[in-house]
Amino acid sequence: MQLNQKHGRERRQVKISILAECYTNECLGMALCEELKESGLEYITKHKHVYSMAKVVGRFVELCKKLRVSEHLVALADYKPNSFDREYIDRHTFNDRVISKGIRIRQIRCDRRAYTILFNPRIEEVLAESREFKSKLGNPRFQRELKSREICEKYGNLFRGYIGGDRALVDKVIELILGGYR
Repeated sequence: MQLNQKHGRERRQVKISILAECYTNECLGMALCEELKESGLEYITKHKHVYSMAKVVGRFVELCKKLRVSEHLVALADYKPNSFDREYIDRHTFNDRVISKGIRIRQIRCDRRAYTILFNPRIEEVLAESREFKSKLGNPRFQRELKSREICEKYGNLFRGYIGGDRALVDKVIELILGGYR
């Protein structure tokens, strides 16, 4: 094992699969992955055209059964009030941890190495709290682009800036993956 200089821990060969509910969540997940990569963690993102949360959790349960020892799963999803998806999330997750305003992490019941990062109520509202996104979210064109496949290509730096500014989220994900969920 190698020492991870950034966090002062031993570096493990850990793989993370990230499943995203929508393109905006995928883009934020990719920015998160870039930060995790600096901590010596390998990652892959898995996203099919606009997953619903029920499909993300269902796919997660399926992937949990095939997890290897050094693998972890992370889902990124909106936590919409009064929806079937929210009820589904509540049934399949536990151990709720609030990370910052509008962001929480929960463990998925199928395996201790599976987590979901929830944006309450939607990722757009969470992003609206940040300096980087506040001015852009009022633009109808940007609102449409958030739902498009090209969002990461056009605004990847904006998402990386947001993640870089939210150390609480990055550090909590690293702690959970390198240290286990306690």
